[in-house]
Amino acid sequence: MASVLPERMALWQLGLLSPVIEWAGRTFFGVDAVLRNTGSGDQTAFWVLWFLIAAVAVTAAAVWSAVDRRRRDHRRLWAWTVLGLRLALGGQMLAYGFAKLIPVQMAQPPLATLLEPYGEFSPASVLWMQVGSSPVYEMILGSVEVLGGILLFCSRTAVLGALVSFAAMSQVLILNLTFDVPVKILSLHLVVFAAILLAPYARGLADLFVFGRTSRPLRMPPLFARADLNRRAGWVLVILGSRRSRISGRPSAPK
Repeated sequence: MASVLPERMALWQLGLLSPVIEWAGRTFFGVDAVLRNTGSGDQTAFWVLWFLIAAVAVTAAAVWSAVDRRRRDHRRLWAWTVLGLRLALGGQMLAYGFAKLIPVQMAQPPLATLLEPYGEFSPASVLWMQVGSSPVYEMILGSVEVLGGILLFCSRTAVLGALVSFAAMSQVLILNLTFDVPVKILSLHLVVFAAILLAPYARGLADLFVFGRTSRPLRMPPLFARADLNRRAGWVLVILGSRRSRISGRPSAPK
C-alpha cells in the first residue's frame, strides 16, 4: 500500500538538522555524516543524530533533576510519556505487521532471482527471499506484529501488547544484526520502547510467569484524574489505532 504522505515527509526535519549532524560527525567522530537518500536506516548520519539526541536528553535530564529535585514523582508526566511510547511502538508494529500480513513487504523471488548464484546475494537478500518464498510464513509473522500493535492501543491490553511487541521486535533485531539488514537503529529503538513500557511491571510479570505467585493488576497509568476523561482518551486511542492501520506504508526491501 502506498503511504498517504510524501516520501520526504519523514525526513524534512533531518534536512534542517543536516548542518549540525555533519558538524558533529566531523568534530566528534571524524566521519562524513552526510544524509543520503539510499533507503538505509543505518547510515552514518543517523548514528550521529542519535548520539546528539542522547547527549541532549542526558543534559536535559540532569538539569531538570537538579532544578526539580524536591518533587517526589512525576506520575502525570510518566503517564503521558507512556502514551507517547505506546503510540510510537504501536504505529510501527501495525505498519510492519500489515505489510507482512497482506503480504507485500517480502515479495516472492522471481525466476530470474532464483537462477542467480547463491554466493552473489547479500545476507539481507537471503533473509528477504527466504521469508518471501513462503507467503503463509510471512503472514504469520505479520499477524503477531499486528496483534502487538492493536493491543497497545487499548489501555487494558497495553501490557500484553508490549510483551508481544518486545518478543516480536527482539527477533527482528536479532535478524537485522545477524543478516545485516539496514534497519538496526529502528528495530533497536522499538525493542527499547517495549522494554520501557514493561519495566514498571517487571516484578509482577516475574511473579506470574517465573515464581507462580499472585500478581497485582497490570494497568497503564491514567492520563487524567477524572475517569470519564480517561474513558474518552481510551476511545481516541482505539480510533487512532484503526486509522493508523489503514494508512500503513510498505517498508522497502534491502538492495
